[in-house]
Amino acid sequence: MKSQDCGDGQNNTKIRSEFDDLIERELAEYVYKLCRINDVIQIIGESVEYYYKNIGFIQGERARLGAEILLPLILKKYKKGSASASSDSIKVITEALQYASDYRNYRDIIFHSYNDNDSVSWQKIGNKFKIINHDLSVYRQLLAEMHSSIFSSKNMSKKIYSDNDKTIEELLKGTKNFDYENKNVVKASNYILKELQIKLDSFFSYIEPDSEISFGQYNYSDFFKVYHMMMFYALYERHNSRANNLPGVITYTEEELIYAAEQNIQIEKSKCKKILLDIASASRSTFVYLKTDSIYYLFPTAFSLLDGISSILKQYAQLDSDAFSERFAGLIGDGLVNEIKSEFSCCRNFRTLTDLKLDKYDPSLPDIDVMAISYEPSLGFHFFIAEVKNNLPATWAKEYLKASGSKGFISKALSQVDKVNKFLNSEDGQRLLFETAIKEFSHLDMQKLFPTGFTVTVNQLIITSQNMGMFFSDKHTTIIEGEMLRHIIRASDGDTNYILFHLKNFDKILDECLELLELQTKIGKFEVTYNSFKMKQIFDLSENKYLSDGTFEELERSSIETGYRFIDQLISDNGNNQKYDLDI
Repeated sequence: MKSQDCGDGQNNTKIRSEFDDLIERELAEYVYKLCRINDVIQIIGESVEYYYKNIGFIQGERARLGAEILLPLILKKYKKGSASASSDSIKVITEALQYASDYRNYRDIIFHSYNDNDSVSWQKIGNKFKIINHDLSVYRQLLAEMHSSIFSSKNMSKKIYSDNDKTIEELLKGTKNFDYENKNVVKASNYILKELQIKLDSFFSYIEPDSEISFGQYNYSDFFKVYHMMMFYALYERHNSRANNLPGVITYTEEELIYAAEQNIQIEKSKCKKILLDIASASRSTFVYLKTDSIYYLFPTAFSLLDGISSILKQYAQLDSDAFSERFAGLIGDGLVNEIKSEFSCCRNFRTLTDLKLDKYDPSLPDIDVMAISYEPSLGFHFFIAEVKNNLPATWAKEYLKASGSKGFISKALSQVDKVNKFLNSEDGQRLLFETAIKEFSHLDMQKLFPTGFTVTVNQLIITSQNMGMFFSDKHTTIIEGEMLRHIIRASDGDTNYILFHLKNFDKILDECLELLELQTKIGKFEVTYNSFKMKQIFDLSENKYLSDGTFEELERSSIETGYRFIDQLISDNGNNQKYDLDI
């Protein structure tokens, strides 16, 4: 039997192209079948919601991702079908969702291979394909995103239910929909508003809700009001469906939603019509508009789990990149910097500076986005020096690829880190660190704490809105997503060693949670073997004690009483009399 191997690049590309054609043909066949099923949108939505509600989050996500592939293709061709839903129809839809979810994985592998042809092996023997991804950074990225979402969800639950003894679903059980004469519905709705605010705060939201920045036909505040209304509906219906075992998908006529917006949030009809259409088109097929019937289908669980703010911003950036850059890019760029500053500044042993200009030393030097400095008893000071890249979050592999290559934002960040590192090792750079430590901690009695001098240690890192080092397995600088870093800082209780441990060992921690899988499936007459992963365990960010239990003050007291200081050991070992030492 003839074998095509991945031994040469040309053959590798040929097999990839054959596989690409195969998965597209199979997808087209499923779409053709689905377009012949009456109420296919409703049934797909109910399937997605069923998986979330009755099977589990991961299975729900797989179904949602399948629906995201299928529904835009169906909407292009769909007409009211002659075939009503039957057991065979349900089977076709179930198989189609499964295939479309796998299709997305196949498509991602293809795009990953564009980044580095050697990162994916392609082999074909007869009617058998074997596809192996060798880049573990891809799986670490997806696993890290799962963990960040899990940590955020845990924090959200604590905030929502911090002051009540009944859950939202317990309050809604046995009630009529939106029956505000029922005190339990009123109470549940208030908790839903609380949940909604917490979710909005966790989204890619760096723009004030009342901002008048223009999206063209409406401004941001108009969008926010309508989106807030739809998110409330989604959360209410999500909880109500679970509480009372109701169908998951909610349908609205266009006029019904426009009237609700006019009455409740005072948005004029023409604007509301446009905003609803834009929210739907940016919703990743969780809020679907059927133009022929002027009907919206809301998948409440799926819609409420996704960040619709980043989606609408991304959609606008694609439609008008110049206007987006002019109106939104600056605010978004500053947003993550300010969040990281705020997180470090919550620890009383830290001082945080942002946007430090270095061009007075050399016009080619980049700014330092974040400089977080901690006072370390007996040691001196530790500097976290960060380059921050707050790009709109990626959802497809082809969007993740914007990080790499000569123009990639991570590639650029690594280059900037190298320039800053070289400067910090210069005489001017060392003087800057020394003088900054003295200035920012001027309240300390340096003569008492460090009579013979102090040590400065430096760690450089790249902080992003999402990327954890995907495509950069051989990176020499820590790359961390901002939300994950914030979780680590909160758990650290101001302990620099705790933060450093998680930053330096993050890949290893993720690898311990990752189990590689070899999966097999059939596409038409072809057998396909490919590798993937599953999360075999969740790593825990244990709550550390440092500032809150007096450890920090005890270390300072011990250093003063014993006279031990790290720099004295360095002076003794190296035989120099320098009043400060730097480790970068």
